[in-house]
Parts: sequence; structure tokens; C-alpha cells
Amino acid sequence: MGLSDLKNTLGKIVIHKEEMRRDIGFLRQASGNFRAASNVCKRGVDSSRWAGEAADVFENRYSELGKSIDVQADECERVAGKMEEVIRVFEQTERDIQAQINKLLSRGNG
Repeated sequence: MGLSDLKNTLGKIVIHKEEMRRDIGFLRQASGNFRAASNVCKRGVDSSRWAGEAADVFENRYSELGKSIDVQADECERVAGKMEEVIRVFEQTERDIQAQINKLLSRGNG
């Protein structure tokens, strides 16, 4: 790989890393929004005026919805964490490519 190829690859890594950071921010925001929605579901609704099986069914379904939403929040956090792992790999790759670039430059191949 030549110097221009290395520089091109390095530039692409930097761009992808920044895009991933924005995506991670979005996922974390979505996770927070899911958690807020889940808390609303878990608090439930005022069904004191309801009676019988219909009230029980509604409350149970509403509670289940909160649990389901928590799963989505957890999944957003899991994906964000995996993306952070990829960023760490990108950062190591950046260091390795920069070392190769410096080596080529020090040999006068720039």
C-alpha cells in the first residue's frame, strides 16, 4: 500500500468513526426515550373506575408493554456498546496506519 492509499484509508476511518459516534448518540438518546416510555407504562393508568376482567387485562397488557419497551432500550444500549468497540478498533488502526505513514515519510517516500 502506497502513501496516498494509506492517507486515503486513514481519512475514511476518521469519517466513519465520526459517523458512528453520531449514531451512538442517537442510540443512547433512543434508549433514554424508550426508558421514559417504559416508566409511563409501568406507572400504569388510573383504572380505579374500571371493574372486572377488562381492567385486569388492560393493566397486565400495559405492564407487559413497559417490559417490551425496556427490551428495546437494552438493545439500543447493546448496539451502542458494540459500536464503541468498533471505534476502539478503528482508533488502533488509525495509530497503525499513521505509524506506517510516518515510516514512509521518514524514508523520504512522501
